Amino acid sequence: MIAGMVTSPEDREPDDGRRERWRTEAGRGGGRTDPYRRLAMQSLPAVFIALVVVVAAGCAGAGESVSMEPNVDVTGKWVGHYVGTFSSGTVVSAQQGTIEMTLTQSGSQATGDLRVTGPFDPSGPVQVAISGNTARIIRHPKLTGTLTLLGDRMRGDVIGASFNATVTLQRQE
Repeated sequence: MIAGMVTSPEDREPDDGRRERWRTEAGRGGGRTDPYRRLAMQSLPAVFIALVVVVAAGCAGAGESVSMEPNVDVTGKWVGHYVGTFSSGTVVSAQQGTIEMTLTQSGSQATGDLRVTGPFDPSGPVQVAISGNTARIIRHPKLTGTLTLLGDRMRGDVIGASFNATVTLQRQE
């Protein structure tokens, strides 16, 4: 016999009927249930809430305050190009152009000037946050992006209101 299930009249244990009533009511999904099962079901929301709190606490540190020390120096003149897609209303076109960026690094921040030629011109002052070997554009009026540094090369993606481009830069000596 499977625990908690009455299969035939012969399987019934002699008692005053309370046990049989509990078994059949529990088997139908109504009435009384096993006290341990009830406790487990009552604990489930608490376990779920605890899990959400732990996950939220882990994600809370994922903001800008948590960063690795920079292991690169981006100070200098960087020259290269971009290739991307630009949209104007319903028209999307592939475009390319040149980039020149001059940066001065202090700790994990770098500031400088960005000059761009081509159909889209987001030239102007720029501020970059450096973490490990990653440079993230954090202050620019027209674009955001993340570039990865490998020696004297930078490569990554930038995004603006009407464009998405891949940028490749080389440090100039």
